[in-house]
Amino acid sequence: MAEIKSALEIALARTEGMEVDKDKMMEKEFKISGRRAALSFLDGKTEADELKKAIKKEKGKARKSFTAGAAGSLMSLIKLPLDSEYKSSFKRAAEGLAALSDHPKDIIQMFEQLSQFFDQYLENRDQLLNQLTLQFQPILQQKEEALYAQTGSKIKIDPMDDPDFQKAFSQNMENISKNYTEALTQAKGQLKEFLALED
Repeated sequence: MAEIKSALEIALARTEGMEVDKDKMMEKEFKISGRRAALSFLDGKTEADELKKAIKKEKGKARKSFTAGAAGSLMSLIKLPLDSEYKSSFKRAAEGLAALSDHPKDIIQMFEQLSQFFDQYLENRDQLLNQLTLQFQPILQQKEEALYAQTGSKIKIDPMDDPDFQKAFSQNMENISKNYTEALTQAKGQLKEFLALED
């Protein structure tokens, strides 16, 4: 009669002979600890000096992994902004990365430049929006008149609700964003250098 094996026995048979890389496991654990520390900092549960103390406790590979995990969480906030509300979380990310780095002044200076860069991006977006709104005004007015003729009601069309306007805005924003994204990628690379992180 055939023997019935439990799921555990099957799993053990399949993994027999496999070795666990303890170094990789430890590296992963320290990265997770770094992420947790960064998230606690971002949530306001800890301050920059506590983050700095946490990194100073670690040595060698553990410190490198902890830094990589924390920096990954903090750097995820460095992206093209949707509006000017980005500044509070952006400032917090700058403080956190400065606490992780042996070059805090360089990090803060870079974030000041990035803040100006993001403000310019938002300004360019607003200029594009205003320019397209003026350009599409006669077209939208014709559409509004056509709707009035059909329905007998005056309907104001928001430019962002018009498919033609949306298409023009998206295409132009794609070009603008592409240039800014390339520059942002370079800036993130420089931040990684300040933090002695590998890609």
